[in-house]
Amino acid sequence: MEPLIARLRGQVRDDLYNAYAVALREAGDGREAERTQRMVDLKGYVRPGVHAQTRDFMRARVLTARGFVQDARAIYQRWITHWENWGASIKEDPKEKEWDRILMGPLAEYADLLVSIGLAEEAAPVRECRDAIVKKYRVPFP
Repeated sequence: MEPLIARLRGQVRDDLYNAYAVALREAGDGREAERTQRMVDLKGYVRPGVHAQTRDFMRARVLTARGFVQDARAIYQRWITHWENWGASIKEDPKEKEWDRILMGPLAEYADLLVSIGLAEEAAPVRECRDAIVKKYRVPFP
């Protein structure tokens, strides 16, 4: 599979490598998963941490499917906190004035998880936070 992925470019390639790394780890091949993760983290073109978040969110979906909902929730909460802390540390940097945009995806995915497990009321403030960021930047976001 890896030679096929290597022929691709950009985000599609990175997403497939991230999925491949998660699949390798699920299959018990931690060493190859680590190698694949390092490779995509080094060659990827996104902000540090984004690929790790992508893999963790894939893992959270697997955990949810297996019934480990609290573990999945912890993953989403950890990444939301990570980006909030990162934003607090750099928000004075004029190049990072839109730092909170990075929260849109994690907030949306976390809200979707909460709704899917019957916690729509708990999802509402998460969605409101995400919607405020979407409105602030006037970006199309489902």
